[in-house]
Amino acid sequence: MTNLALLLENTGRETEAERWYRRAADAGHAESMNNLALLLANTGRTSQAEPWFQRAANIGHTEAMNNLALLLQNTGRETEAEAWYQRAAGTPDGEIRA
Repeated sequence: MTNLALLLENTGRETEAERWYRRAADAGHAESMNNLALLLANTGRTSQAEPWFQRAANIGHTEAMNNLALLLQNTGRETEAEAWYQRAAGTPDGEIRA
């Protein structure tokens, strides 16, 4: 589902991609949660993106932690953002990104 969503998104078919990301995200796929949140954020729907970043971050997806932190920082919630940046930095992937 995620690969199909990526293909659709990369060919400009965001509406169809969103549907497939949602299916995979609803099934618990963290990467799809993050990708769905990115698609939502990139189309101006940050309030809809935040819960998806949060869900993926809560199950340990480092990229989602960083994306959530960036969203929080950009909306003036620096204290929350710092906590997520620190949490991301504490993961094996986070050491590479920090």
